[in-house]
Amino acid sequence: MSELVKDRPLSEAVLVVNNWCGEQATYAQSDEREASPLGMYNGGAGRCGEEANFVVSALRSVGIPARVCNLDWTVVADGHAIPQVLVDGEWHFIGGCEPDPVLDSGWFTDRLGSLLTAISYSKSDIGIGQPANLWNGTYSVNDIGSFTDTKDITITVLDADGSPAVGIEVDLVLVQPQVYITVLDTIVTDNEGKIHYTLGCGSVSAVAYSDGDWRFGWIEKDQTELTLSFADKPDHDIWNKYPVRYSDAKVKNVGIYTDEDRTALFGDRDYNEVREQNHANDYDASRAAAYPECEENLKNAGRNFKELITFLERDDDPMRKSLVAGLSDKYCREVNADTLEDILDGANSVRDNISDEDFVKGILLPVTEWNYFSPQRLDVQKMFSKEELSGFRADPNSLYRWVDDNIHDECIRTVYGGVPSLYGALRMGYCPEKGRTELLMELARAVGIPVCKDEETGSWTYLSSNGWTAADWANESDASDDVAYGKVQCRFADNEAYRGDYWAIVKFAGAYDVEYQLYGYFEEEDGDEDLDLPVGDYAMILLKMPEEKEGTLYMQRFSVTGGNTVDLRLP
Repeated sequence: MSELVKDRPLSEAVLVVNNWCGEQATYAQSDEREASPLGMYNGGAGRCGEEANFVVSALRSVGIPARVCNLDWTVVADGHAIPQVLVDGEWHFIGGCEPDPVLDSGWFTDRLGSLLTAISYSKSDIGIGQPANLWNGTYSVNDIGSFTDTKDITITVLDADGSPAVGIEVDLVLVQPQVYITVLDTIVTDNEGKIHYTLGCGSVSAVAYSDGDWRFGWIEKDQTELTLSFADKPDHDIWNKYPVRYSDAKVKNVGIYTDEDRTALFGDRDYNEVREQNHANDYDASRAAAYPECEENLKNAGRNFKELITFLERDDDPMRKSLVAGLSDKYCREVNADTLEDILDGANSVRDNISDEDFVKGILLPVTEWNYFSPQRLDVQKMFSKEELSGFRADPNSLYRWVDDNIHDECIRTVYGGVPSLYGALRMGYCPEKGRTELLMELARAVGIPVCKDEETGSWTYLSSNGWTAADWANESDASDDVAYGKVQCRFADNEAYRGDYWAIVKFAGAYDVEYQLYGYFEEEDGDEDLDLPVGDYAMILLKMPEEKEGTLYMQRFSVTGGNTVDLRLP
């Protein structure tokens, strides 16, 4: 890579690195977890965020400052992620793995005028060089001003006494077409109970959270100030109507080029053809022929075929084939042979006398593959004595008690980010609540308790002396016993005025946490529907978009209480 950029001007170096990335990988839709840059290089395909991460990693590897920028626009559902690069003191954008011979160019430029935010994230404020918002240990930089016209907004939050609410978390929430709800950013109110923020010029909503309660407000296209008050009781069971107006501002700084410019920089090589050539020999059919059960994953592995086939060929243990065949598409592009060996050795060391089917189902495969990018299963087992391991297998409740006593959701130092690996969680004595059940199940497999998730119910089961049994020692079972439910009757049969419009029932559960409960769009054959929801406050959102850039958002807040029925009707 260093030879590729040697003696080139910085802007040109950026473009040839992006072209090289386009020769290795391209876009492919996927619902699986994010692939690493290595997975992109090996597999040759990923989503826009994975393309951007791949390009940013390649640029940083040759000393070019780069970051991933997340674009949220109003004209279509979903957003986009692109690389940004620092050239001559200014940030410029490119299309990840979609090389053009100039900066500030890409297929998406016609949408940039409708942007509301263009946000990059960092774990440090060192070198950011722009105003940054700190929330939950992450700095967010909104570079919207580099793309389109902006407006500065001020949101004031008042507490239950009508005084400025200090330290309150406020979400800026975009409702895109098809009721695709995106939390743009989370900001904390200052000592005056205010937040100040720069946005694109479209309309957007704001949600403030305090002591399990929330307040919703709407900021119109030309509006710059909003007050959210916890002193005022929110309206329930009433449809509120908000005008949706999308920005049609002009885009700033779009690069222009010709075919001659492309040829002058990249030559006559077409990056799509080069990519196909680069991956043409990833798969060795002659070596793969001995493992027909693994054919799909060996093909999906791309360049990582060599790691998987090396693991398979080490001996004739049939569990090698079961392990490789059970990997997800993305993980089989990233995991190395030594890590697979550790997973297999760790599983075999605690196998005991169970059938091959139950062994594969309940012990062999990791619960969460992303925990395993390096060997760790044998190291986890070494943390316990033989007596402890035997005790856990004899009484799974004792494993639950051990986790309850030794793994906490608070740490001696503040920990931000996702769920740690199993080994990391055990070493730190820390796992956030959201990952606790998966950690317990992963640990159960590591110590030899066969566990799996029932595909129909989504509940965890384990192999007891009576066969596969509900794992009532798992955290989720304890929590679910205490949840009360109420009934919601959705009276949507008379929907002629809303045919083709999208709707959703959501719960504003907390900062950066909007939970969909029910989602759909109105059709002629729609009928009434009953829904059981946990007790709490919800919102039904209906988006009517008869025009391309204007529409109406309807929102009704309602409470679900135990034993009562909520009657939802259309506005």
